[in-house]
This record gives sequence, C-alpha cells and structure tokens, in this order.
Amino acid sequence: MKTATPLCKIAFFLLLQLWLAAVQAHAFIDHSQSKTGAELDVPPKAIVLTFDKSIEAAFSSIKIVREESQKVIATGAAQGVEGESDKLVLPLSELSPGEYHVYWEILARDGHRTMGDYTFVVR
Repeated sequence: MKTATPLCKIAFFLLLQLWLAAVQAHAFIDHSQSKTGAELDVPPKAIVLTFDKSIEAAFSSIKIVREESQKVIATGAAQGVEGESDKLVLPLSELSPGEYHVYWEILARDGHRTMGDYTFVVR
C-alpha cells in the first residue's frame, strides 16, 4: 500500500485551510428579536436581526410573508442601527394572528452574501 507523499499532504492541508477561510468569512445570524418557532402573544413592532459579523445594511433586506396566504406583509431594504454594524431592522405595521415567515439576505462587510429564513407565530 502506498502512502501519501509529503507534497500531497501539504496540498491537502492548504486546500483545507482555504475552505475553512471561505466558510468563516460569511456572516450568519446570531439571534433575532423573535426567536425561530416562537409563539408570540404580542406582535413585534419590528424584525431585529443580529449577525455574528458586521454587515452592509444598505445592501441587505428582510421580507415577511404570511404563511396562510403567502402574502408579502413587509419587504424592502432594512435599516442598519447606528453604532451597531451587526444589526438589521425592518419596522412593521400591526401583524394579525397567524404564522409568518421571515426571509433575510445580507451582504457582510467582507463582501460575502448570506441568506436565511425562519418562522414565528402571532397568537
């Protein structure tokens, strides 16, 4: 049985490091004001998302969809929070009882795009 040459081992290690650097460069959601799957008695006044890295709010967005009707409730460029480059806010009008799906897409300050989604319920 042949063993890997030192050159193959070095190449594998370098490729692994490049892959790890690419994964770590993306900003991901750290937490949201309304938690995933939350059942709220009081509707939120805004969607507030906090990420694990700084983001470019001007190139980021949030969309809220009511699950039952698939109607878009709120969408558009969300607002950044001055002094907190990791937060994104989308003000909301009063939400009626039902299940809502939040879709977000952000541009991290390092230039990488990330997107995700979660749901919550207003009772």
